[in-house]
Amino acid sequence: MVTVNPLPTTPTVTAGSATTFCAGGSVVLTSASPTGNTWSNGASTQSITVSQSGSYSVTVSNGNCQANSAPTVVTVNPLPATPTITAGGSTTFCAGGSVVLTSSNTTGNTWINGSTTPAITVSQSGSYSVTVSNGYCTANSAPTVVTVNPLPATPTITAGGPTTFCAGSSVVLTSSSTTGNTWSNGTSTQSITVSQSGSYSVTVSNGNCQASSAPAVITVNPLPALYGGPDVTVCAGQSVTLTAIGSTPPFIWSGGIQNGVPFTPTTTNTYTVSIINSNGCINSDQVLVTVNPLPAVNAGVDVSVCAGIPITLSATGASTYSWNNGIVNGVPFTPNVTNTYTVTGTDANGCNNTDQVVVTVNPLPNINAGIDLSVCAGTPVTLTATGASTYAWNNGVVNGVSFTPLATTSYVVIGTDANGCKNSDSTTVTVLPLGVVSLPSNIEYCIGSGHLSLPQGQGNLIYSGVAVYNNGTTFYTEVPALYTINYLFTNVNGCTQTGSITITAHPRPLKPTIQQVSSTKLKTNQNAANYQWYRNDIPINGANSNELSLTTGGKYSIVVYNNFGCGTMSEGFVIGPNGLSTEEIALRLVSFPNPTVSTTTFELIGQHSEKIMVVVYSVLGELIAQEAVETPTGAFTMDFSPYPAGTYNVKILDLEGNFQFDERIVKMN
Repeated sequence: MVTVNPLPTTPTVTAGSATTFCAGGSVVLTSASPTGNTWSNGASTQSITVSQSGSYSVTVSNGNCQANSAPTVVTVNPLPATPTITAGGSTTFCAGGSVVLTSSNTTGNTWINGSTTPAITVSQSGSYSVTVSNGYCTANSAPTVVTVNPLPATPTITAGGPTTFCAGSSVVLTSSSTTGNTWSNGTSTQSITVSQSGSYSVTVSNGNCQASSAPAVITVNPLPALYGGPDVTVCAGQSVTLTAIGSTPPFIWSGGIQNGVPFTPTTTNTYTVSIINSNGCINSDQVLVTVNPLPAVNAGVDVSVCAGIPITLSATGASTYSWNNGIVNGVPFTPNVTNTYTVTGTDANGCNNTDQVVVTVNPLPNINAGIDLSVCAGTPVTLTATGASTYAWNNGVVNGVSFTPLATTSYVVIGTDANGCKNSDSTTVTVLPLGVVSLPSNIEYCIGSGHLSLPQGQGNLIYSGVAVYNNGTTFYTEVPALYTINYLFTNVNGCTQTGSITITAHPRPLKPTIQQVSSTKLKTNQNAANYQWYRNDIPINGANSNELSLTTGGKYSIVVYNNFGCGTMSEGFVIGPNGLSTEEIALRLVSFPNPTVSTTTFELIGQHSEKIMVVVYSVLGELIAQEAVETPTGAFTMDFSPYPAGTYNVKILDLEGNFQFDERIVKMN
């Protein structure tokens, strides 16, 4: 069985708008069948939107069969290029101005104001665009906004005075607008002051646009040429000549000054000169005449100086100084004679003045310190200078006042006269030494010691007083006492010293005797402070007792001393050589003359040896002479003439030690 399915109704396509349109547009194609649609572009909807050129058809299916619509042709025309607008200037401007707007297309333009030219000139505010057509389609430009701002009111200028005047004057120009003014000279105020020739205008701005005034012409007539000359500085008392130069004499000076005529100003002043030209313009100039005072030069007070004393003249009151006679300000010099010195002082302004000073040169006094002196140490001296009014000595010396110099010194005196001038002289005081006396202050003297030779110093020493003999060289007394002996010492310089020596004269003890109390012992019956035994005139050590133990023979003696140290020697006590028995030898000594001035004869009477020893001592115990003497007859002579006057102790002893004699001989002058 054949089944023939029915065809669906042939679909029709309905276009919702024109099927020819410009790019960017579209058309809706709708099938008449609400279902079963399959479009040629593959869409299965009842309607499709088409924006591309082409032939569009739809097939409708009823499930078994299909029916195709007639094709619908869609044509899409291309758009022209979108135009742009170029402004030939600012699109914002002031009224009265314009701007040229130009399309980017040369053809097919239609402006919003209906113009079809490629360019239009716009002078009104508005939004301007252009449409370009290619015959099928159009393209619109973006709009260009043109803004035309209104102009402010045109300003006017009012002059506050004549616009023609002489140089040095001015006129005030005022704008009719109170704000927004800018003058041709750059000033932004409502009014300006003009002192120069020129054309002056003002422009007023409302913030967007400006309006300019008509110009105001200012004419400034020049002043006549005039030069009064440079400022002048002069010193007081100098004349000045002011000479002006200019185009239109005569010249009129203030202060009664005549052009080119010298005058002497007394104070600093400003002088004005004036002239007038054919325009009636007056010019003036000024000259400052400075009158500097003369420096108050002061040479200083008059000076009195002493001959040979340098002085310094130092003027004051100026900057530099020039003295006559070769003097340099502030530099010492030594004037020779009284003179008047003139100084010219110049200050910083070059002004000069002078002053004088008198320098009196006084002669120096003729000082005489006196002759040189020689004095003994300790002797006062008076130095008296002459030739001046007052005197000043060195070393603390006062003129005319005695003093005691301690050492040889040169003394200098400076004498000052009534003019205050000083001179000096000197004198030498030679201090001669007194010499060294070196005398003891006290001498112990034992009575019976004979004449005590007084000590002699270097020079001439003279003693005086009780118990002084032999021209003041010896002392002798038999009376125990305290004696004060004065001395006068004169040295080789003739300088003397005085002093005194105390001599204590002590008594001697009684002459002791010696007894032999046994064959081995001797004894003295004398009580004493001290004892000294001798054997053959030789001291026995440690024998300080009134008894002596014997060991051998010989001549024994003893000296007993009292509390004053004065001693008395016993006679010799001879112990024979043949054992310790006593042997008396009848022997005695006589001497004559005594005192003597030259020789003395000694004679041994009795048994004696033919050869003896003679020893001579001074009263102080000094050894004077010693010699062995042959005495076959028992007599011999000694010459005392070589010795000084005084007392001498003579010891005569047997060389075998059998006897000893002590004899005191006085030598006279």
